[in-house]
Amino acid sequence: MLSVFFAARAMRRRLPVADALGLALTAVLLADPFAPLTIGAWLSFGAVAVILLAMSGRLHHEHAVRAFGRVQLALTVGLAPCLLVAFGSLSLISPLANALAIPLFTLLVVPIVLLGTLLAALSPQLGALVLSAPVGLLNTTWPVLAWFAEQPLALWRFPTLPWPVLCALIAGAVLWAAPGPVLLRVVGAVLCTPALVYRPSTPAAGDFEIAVIDVGQGLASVVFTHSHVLLYDAGPAFQSGRDAGELAVAPYLHHRGVRKIDALIVSHGDNDHQGGAASIRSALPVRTTLRGPSVTSLSAPLCERGQRWTWDQVEFEILHPVRGDAASDNNSSCVLRIRGQRNTALITGDIERAAETQLLASGLATAQIVIAPHHGSRTSSTPEFVRALQPRIAVFTTGYRNRWGFPKSDVLQRWREVGARTYDTAQGGAIEITSDAQGEIVVREFRRTQRRYWRRAPDRDAQIKAAAEQVTQR
Repeated sequence: MLSVFFAARAMRRRLPVADALGLALTAVLLADPFAPLTIGAWLSFGAVAVILLAMSGRLHHEHAVRAFGRVQLALTVGLAPCLLVAFGSLSLISPLANALAIPLFTLLVVPIVLLGTLLAALSPQLGALVLSAPVGLLNTTWPVLAWFAEQPLALWRFPTLPWPVLCALIAGAVLWAAPGPVLLRVVGAVLCTPALVYRPSTPAAGDFEIAVIDVGQGLASVVFTHSHVLLYDAGPAFQSGRDAGELAVAPYLHHRGVRKIDALIVSHGDNDHQGGAASIRSALPVRTTLRGPSVTSLSAPLCERGQRWTWDQVEFEILHPVRGDAASDNNSSCVLRIRGQRNTALITGDIERAAETQLLASGLATAQIVIAPHHGSRTSSTPEFVRALQPRIAVFTTGYRNRWGFPKSDVLQRWREVGARTYDTAQGGAIEITSDAQGEIVVREFRRTQRRYWRRAPDRDAQIKAAAEQVTQR
């Protein structure tokens, strides 16, 4: 942008504002045709466009402080649609932080850094001396900026907005930033209001919804009732130091407009189930936590058979493990039953044959929806267990091309033989299970509802896996 501006000045050309911005965009696209795929390009050109729009049409010269405040307010509102689409969040105190950061960087840090870079090309010692000044400025002001970042309104998250609400927000932001009478800004504020009050729909009282998040080889399931949220497991942690709780589970919860978790259950101590729990507890307030006996990283009550509670006319019950029962890590997994007015679901963790036998001996009832145990391993899903449940939906949580070959083809067939429709997160991505008005179970697979050309079709993936298993068996 600056290159285009200075080139026009050097050639003594007076470009209209819109033409200058368009010419700058053309130059950027010639240098980097993929620039529109980065959020930085949209924010940069969007910010300049908002500033130009906000400062145009003025009949008199404004005081510098007032003009600066006008620009900051216009940027906060004008860039809101772009920020919500890209990040799902806004900073409500950004005008205050910018009042310090923008003058600091514009008038001091950036000019001194440019001067120091130039001098460093001539004399490294002189360049280093000049560059030490912005380092001191940043060290001095950084605690203040960090304090802004720690405030409650520093990051306000929004659920993903439907298109009508997003279009109204865009129109409202433009009207708010544009010069005009006060009535125009009132209309803009009214158009922005739906985005501020929008909340995604939740199940009716007595119903529930289950979302099985694609966390690779692991498990993370969210149960929604009318006004409560339960998270069962939080996916794996990775050697990079990050985890699925931070990268997948928390973003999904923010996308659904969740501001607190009423209950977190960490089924057992395996990394692929508990790895993201700490990140979840940092990202969102958690009212109650239950853990399996093998989970040692959390200080929370144990889940035990007989624990029951009711939310919005939906009953929750822990079926396993039994208090004081010595079992292996997998077989000590918390088993949760959710019973609504029309359907029942069972989330089983990584239980194996021994735990399944215990559940059968306790009088296990049928369940229409089952998160299959241990990712479809042959150590689980015994024929007796599958026949006792008689599910209509069976979900397997696996990593794409995982080294164990989960779910095993004979285990899949076992569930299908009792009439269950089987789903796999490695093939379908995140899986959301709800009920329609007639009580029929509705399943949505992310890779089907959000198709992209770089995602191979789930059916094709299943065919490739079946062919590979046949070759292995031969």
